[in-house]
Order: sequence, then C-alpha cells, then structure tokens
Amino acid sequence: MKVANKKKLLTMTFSLFIFLVITILYPFLRFKLSSPSNNTTIDFPKIVGHRGAAGLAPENTLASFKRALDLKVDYIELDLHVSADGELIVIHDSNVKRTTDGEGEIADMTLQQIKQLDAGSWFGPEFGSEKVPTFEEVLDLVNGQCKILVELKWSKKGAYPSLVDKLLQLIQDRGVSDQLIIQSFERSYLEEITTSNNPVEIQQLIFGKSSILPIYFDTQLRFGSFEPVAGITSLNMFYLYLNKGWVNTNEQLGFGTGVFTINDENDMKKAATFGADLIITDFPDKAIKILR
Repeated sequence: MKVANKKKLLTMTFSLFIFLVITILYPFLRFKLSSPSNNTTIDFPKIVGHRGAAGLAPENTLASFKRALDLKVDYIELDLHVSADGELIVIHDSNVKRTTDGEGEIADMTLQQIKQLDAGSWFGPEFGSEKVPTFEEVLDLVNGQCKILVELKWSKKGAYPSLVDKLLQLIQDRGVSDQLIIQSFERSYLEEITTSNNPVEIQQLIFGKSSILPIYFDTQLRFGSFEPVAGITSLNMFYLYLNKGWVNTNEQLGFGTGVFTINDENDMKKAATFGADLIITDFPDKAIKILR
C-alpha cells in the first residue's frame, strides 16, 4: 500500500511539473529568448503609466499621477475599490497595509479613516504628505490631459456589488466617458458594463493562457477555452505570455493587445515589435525614451 501511494505521489508530482513547464516556463523562455526585430515596421504602442509612475513615485497617489502627466504619457492606469461608506478609492490592494502606515480592508474602512493614512513615506520621506486619493480627486488632477485606464478590483470577499453602478453614475454625472477606459480581470464587471447604456470603452485583463492546453488565468486558474467578453477593444496580458500569434488572433477578433507590467527596456522593444498596442509600465520615462 505504501509503495502504491509513493508511486501515486511521484506521478502527481511529475504531472504537476509538466503542467508548470507547459503553462509557465515555456512561454517565459519563448519571450525571454526571443530578440526584438530590427526589420519590423511597428506602429508605436501607447505608453501607459502603471499606477501613475509607480517606479518613480508611490503608486496610485496624486504624486505618482502628476509624475506620469509631466512625462506626457498616453494613459495613466489606476485601481478602484469601494470603501465602507461607498466612496471610490484609488488603491491596488484590498488591504491598505502594503502601501500605507495602516492596516485594514478598504471595504471595512470609511473615507475619513482612509484619509488619515500616510500613503507615501514607504516609498521615500519626501512623499510623507501623500494620501490615498479618491477617484474624483484623480479626475480633477488629470482634467482631460490624457486618458485614464481604470482597473476594477475586488474585496477579500469577492466582487463589489456596487462598484460598476457607482462608477457609471459618476461617469455620467461628470460627462467623462470619452476620457476613461475600464478594464478588469473580473468578467462580471465587464459584462455588467456592456449591458448598460454608458458608452465607456472596456478592455479585458488576463494573466495569460497556454498555447498548448485549454488553460487560462484571469482571477483564477481556469480549464477550458478562453472566450473574450463581447465589445472589448483590447485584451491586456502579462507580458511574458505575449507572442505574435496572440496579437494576430486578437486582430482577427477585432481588438488590440496590451501588456503589463513591463519595465525592462529590451522587453519593451520586443513587445513593440511583436505588435503590442499598449505598454503598461512602472517606468514610463524608459518607455518614452526608447519607443518615441
């Protein structure tokens, strides 16, 4: 019995190893071992400042967005959560611990509690006055200078039931549907937007998918063929899964291809020659230097 169990464990371990090689190591090596082509004519991709300019200032703060705007990015990217009192909060994690001096779930905190936190000192003492901004504060700052790529996040308990309604109402009230693009890994958010009358553009996030097996990863690992949400204008993926085949397939389906979060200059060049339409980066200064 012990021998049989040991063989079963070895078989499962070997199967897991093969699975990881196929789904993770192969696309990683394929991208990393490729070279940017000097003979390819490219349409230069849009440069997206990830969480503002997250490599140059504390992410998702007004200081970070100001830095990105000063660099003349095409878009800034940010993340949205909903506070306990229904405010749209710009922060990546559902818990404030990583990027502030506090701790707690955004969904359990009021705006007043969130505004008491220091959201910049972790990056550098010169950013000690930075607070976690609301979405309206970011809209006021950007004021149409570039488009905003808004990622809809989820709480520890799952998707926010009110997030899409609150965001669409704000978009309507402020008349900014042409200034925003909504993206998410959470399919239900995007499908909810497509059934609304709001004309805001939507893009879908996916970590990656296997070109060998019917496996993909969005909010979790899923088995089966990936089907994009109807009406998206771009499918945005982790850059190591990018290849020309993906780009060509997306073009045939009628939408573009974006990559995140790509910070190495050589990798940016590769992504551009592969045909990426969006480069999402913590260092938009690097992307501007080599891609413009």
